[in-house]
Amino acid sequence: MRFPLFIISSIVLVALFTGCGSTSESDREWMDVLPMDTTATSDRTFETRTDTVVAEGEDPADESKPKPAEERGAQYTVQIGAFKNAKLAGTTQALARQRYLLPVVNDYHMQRHRYQVRIGFFDTHEAAKEFCAQMKKEFPAEYKNAWVAQLNK
Repeated sequence: MRFPLFIISSIVLVALFTGCGSTSESDREWMDVLPMDTTATSDRTFETRTDTVVAEGEDPADESKPKPAEERGAQYTVQIGAFKNAKLAGTTQALARQRYLLPVVNDYHMQRHRYQVRIGFFDTHEAAKEFCAQMKKEFPAEYKNAWVAQLNK
């Protein structure tokens, strides 16, 4: 591709007159930048420190705070769909998150070649079964095939 001569000459002139690539002393003063020290010294040493902060008022053994599913020993979830199409699985996942404000997992099952969309982590089968029934009651068309699944440890 050929550029017209006036474009190339314009670029060169702009670069020459704007001081492209260099900074003069007056520019450094205007920018409050000190000139770089170019003298090499090998006697410089660097020191690192680590500070530890202890937060007061929080008891790490406080049982009133909810724990993550892994720590609670959650054993059940509700599977709301299995899809070959990744986009459909993603849409189903986003809609379930929006409706229930619970964790929704979209896992790919290699042997079945399916995206499995599951919602919630429950400690008991009964709790998962109740939530599944609630979903089917609120949105019968979307979650009619939902079922309780046991999590693998």
